[in-house]
Amino acid sequence: MRKKTVFKVAWDEEIENIAAFLGKRQIKKRSVERNGVLVGIISRGEVIRHTFRIIL
Repeated sequence: MRKKTVFKVAWDEEIENIAAFLGKRQIKKRSVERNGVLVGIISRGEVIRHTFRIIL
């Protein structure tokens, strides 16, 4: 059986770093952690929407 690695992002990570992480690994969603506790999930769509809000 193959062991899977869980990739997480910190709750205070810069949005640009999260976008690069999602794009590089070609994944759609990632867990968000704060002090070792799951606090949410961020998706590629949320990153895109956030970016468009900043631009417009």
